[in-house]
Amino acid sequence: MEKKLTNKKSKTLSSKIKSIKTKQKYLSKMDQEKINKKKINDVIRYAKSLVNVPYRWHREGDKIQSNDKFWAKNASHISRETIDKEDKCIVCTGLINLMRRYLGLTIPGLDGSLNDIEGDKFPGTTGIWFAYLFRRDRLETIDVSRKYPKGTLLIRNFEDIENQGHVAVIIDEKGSSILDQRIIHAYAKLPYKGSEHIKNVGKTGTMKFTSSHYYATPEGYYTHICLPENWLLKD
Repeated sequence: MEKKLTNKKSKTLSSKIKSIKTKQKYLSKMDQEKINKKKINDVIRYAKSLVNVPYRWHREGDKIQSNDKFWAKNASHISRETIDKEDKCIVCTGLINLMRRYLGLTIPGLDGSLNDIEGDKFPGTTGIWFAYLFRRDRLETIDVSRKYPKGTLLIRNFEDIENQGHVAVIIDEKGSSILDQRIIHAYAKLPYKGSEHIKNVGKTGTMKFTSSHYYATPEGYYTHICLPENWLLKD
């Protein structure tokens, strides 16, 4: 009889321990989700601090800068005050490279894994970003009927020097689909050709997704998305 009671107590204790572990696992998951949400909110706040920083075209033959324009360097982020003081600028991938730097992540192309497509020569550019995400199976075809989470990356691949591709980031979760959401991106207001002697041709700014996606074509500009957990929360 005593042995049966001992076995019963043992099973009860085992069940309680299992329940506690399950609860701890659940709470740990909840804590991690809160941490991830805070990281995304913080980096978007940082990106917004860069609104109105000038955009300057990357011209054929220009080098990819590590401390200006593309900010293609594995280092800490740069403050808005420093950018203004040193008369620096940001291109489209320069913005997302700075966001990665803010979170302590690396810039695609700098680790040598994309040297077969000149990742070492063009780190942190649209073509290298696209290849980096594609090879890791992190890209999805854009679906304008879907609502995407804050921090989602929008991208179009590099085609040539006049069609350099583009990136933008979703900054809210309003409405029923991406058609209602807003983005932040660094963009040109003046065309590549004809603006050779103009220093600042655009800026970093926020706008409705539709204002950017359908600006040049009724079919839509962006081709793919990458969810925030696949580019802001891990290398």
